[in-house]
Amino acid sequence: MGGRLRVLKNTYHLYTIRRRLMTRNALWAVTMLVIAAFLGAMYSFPPAYVCSSYLVSSVFMYFLGIYLSMNLHAGENDVFEEILLLHADSDAAYYLSREMLQARMCLICSLILSFFPLIYSIIRAGYFTRAIMPGDVCCGAAVILFCGFCGAETGDFFHPRFIGRRYGICFAILISVVALCKQGLMETFAAFGILEIFMPPVTDSLVLLGNSDNFEAMGIFLIVLHMFAYSLVMMCIKILLLRHSRYRI
Repeated sequence: MGGRLRVLKNTYHLYTIRRRLMTRNALWAVTMLVIAAFLGAMYSFPPAYVCSSYLVSSVFMYFLGIYLSMNLHAGENDVFEEILLLHADSDAAYYLSREMLQARMCLICSLILSFFPLIYSIIRAGYFTRAIMPGDVCCGAAVILFCGFCGAETGDFFHPRFIGRRYGICFAILISVVALCKQGLMETFAAFGILEIFMPPVTDSLVLLGNSDNFEAMGIFLIVLHMFAYSLVMMCIKILLLRHSRYRI
């Protein structure tokens, strides 16, 4: 029990160091500007459908997650990271602190995207085609948040330690394009059904709802579970690769 508490304490300490270093990074400012521009464009033309607004925001959050993780870890210094790794009681504390930092950024951005429609509906009555209910906020927030996690893990998977940054960006874009086109490809040729396993389920919620403007709680739960499983697998594979490649190529 004492060993676990020590690991948790060390993890939080490493996370705090990383978080404080982030205050010197312009990534936060750029991210907030990007979100403000997206929300300004997204909610410019009434009327708007509730579910569609959340689902479009979830796709945006996926790409924002890729941007956050790739830029967050692109500036990692090998020497400093080795010092942090030596300072950590275990590899688990070191890598968990990395995950906590990008998860925190995704969480903050997701909260903004999730609650903005609710606040906007209060400020501008009649903008949406129907009232936003608590279930809409819960389902929409879950999809947005886990799309962000999927994006963050996809972007971080192509870390500069084991793939050049340019190639990493190209592969991240390729996977994202395939993920967006996945449904059409599967309908065209049955063999593409394997994409259901290997591609992030970014557009599954859009396919689930179709033209409907009401969330299906069970369907959304299964999609969120799929997103969680995808993010977890990507994270585990990435950590194994990072442990094998301690320095950038």
